[in-house]
Formats: sequence, structure tokens, C-alpha cells
Amino acid sequence: MGPIGNILLVDDDVSVLNAYGRILSLDGHDVQTASSGPEAINWLKKRNFDVVLTDFSMPGMNGLELLVNVRKYDLDVPVVLVTGNPSLETVMTALEFGALRYLTKPVDAVQLRAVTQEAVRLHRLALLKRQALGLLGMEDRQVGDLAGLEARFNSALDGIWMAYQPIVSLSQRRVIAY
Repeated sequence: MGPIGNILLVDDDVSVLNAYGRILSLDGHDVQTASSGPEAINWLKKRNFDVVLTDFSMPGMNGLELLVNVRKYDLDVPVVLVTGNPSLETVMTALEFGALRYLTKPVDAVQLRAVTQEAVRLHRLALLKRQALGLLGMEDRQVGDLAGLEARFNSALDGIWMAYQPIVSLSQRRVIAY
């Protein structure tokens, strides 16, 4: 029997990565770790995960920026943000951008296990829903969170091109509009 879930842990503190990784590995999860946002993005390019659990405050790319980037690769994977310095503003922003949960450090092992199990279950349900909508020909009916919508919008903008066609007046022999 394979792993229960594929988990990506992201934190700039190696001791936190080791502790959380050990707890989740003992529960039967396949755990991959990254010490920065860009490293996590590299992992997301290589494989699919059931949960991304990330620190909020990291140098270079914080957890919220990572969440937005995660949506470019996977609209369904739950992202759990963990912070040592919680604030109402960051909680509201994280939830607005589609974070599943917002935990404060130090995270209790029981809470870590419960949140991870819930996230894996929700991810599997989201994948089944996406497959069902695909079979019904309704893939475009998926509504994502703000980060997912932003990723799709930016992707659409990247694919747009505009052609300028001159409108000429033959009698005046000049371009009158585009």
C-alpha cells in the first residue's frame, strides 16, 4: 500500500522541517521538504502534492506569495499556512487567497496530523469533482479561490495578442483609424 498523502513542507527553519516531516512520515505520508519558496515551486513543477504546508514568513518569497504561485500549477491542492507571528490582517488575507488553514507555531503534533488528514481528504474530493465535471463536459464551471482565479487570469493575459488593422480612407488617401 502506498503513502496516505504526498505532502510538501516549506519552511526556512530546518528544525521545523525535520520535526513536521518526522511526524507526518510516521503517519504514512510521503513528505518532501523545501527551505524556500523558489525551491517549493521547483518541486511543484516535478510532481503533484496532496497538501502544501508552508511557513508564512520566509525570506525571498513569503507563504502568501507561494500560495499564489502554487495556484499556477495546481488549482486544487490545499495550502496550509503556519506562522509564529499571527495577525488578523494576515489571517484574513490568507483565507481570502484560498488557504485551507492558518496555524500558529508551535503546531501541536495532534493538530498537524488532523489538519493534514483533512487537507488530503479535501484534495482527493476536489480531484474527483474535477474529473466528474470533465466527464460531463463542464470543466469551465470550476470556480476557484482568489489565488486560483488570479493565476488563470494572468495565464489568459499571457496568451492574448492584439493586431492593429489600419482603416484607410481611399478618397482622402490616409489612415483615419486603427
